[in-house]
Amino acid sequence: IYAPEMRKIGYGSEALTLLITYCKDNLKLKSLFCRILGLNEASKRLFTGQKFIAKGIKKEGRLRDGNWEEEKYYELILN
Repeated sequence: IYAPEMRKIGYGSEALTLLITYCKDNLKLKSLFCRILGLNEASKRLFTGQKFIAKGIKKEGRLRDGNWEEEKYYELILN
């Protein structure tokens, strides 16, 4: 969520919960993946809070302002 005043009030968590439920129940997906930039602690907390498991790291995942940032990969197995 971009606007700072809209953060930490549950919108991201609610949206992710709805997305997971839709992917599982309607799309019948077996797993979900996401990529999170290494410095994005809020997103890491959001996804790990929904039981996503860290699966790997890409050291040069994204080029920003001439510097490479790592990306972390997460997966959620849907039962």
